[in-house]
Amino acid sequence: MTVVASKVVSSLDAAENVEAKAEANEFIGVALFCGIGLLISLTVVLLDQITPVEWF
Repeated sequence: MTVVASKVVSSLDAAENVEAKAEANEFIGVALFCGIGLLISLTVVLLDQITPVEWF
């Protein structure tokens, strides 16, 4: 009985581990998207100070 219980517990831990990895991968994608957007915004602001161009 204890062998069966330990297998059930280990399979639940494995499922939680997979779910945690999926959430981490989603977070990494969002973080990269935001980071690239911030980098582009910073570049535009810096270029606007160097070259006097009307952006809008």
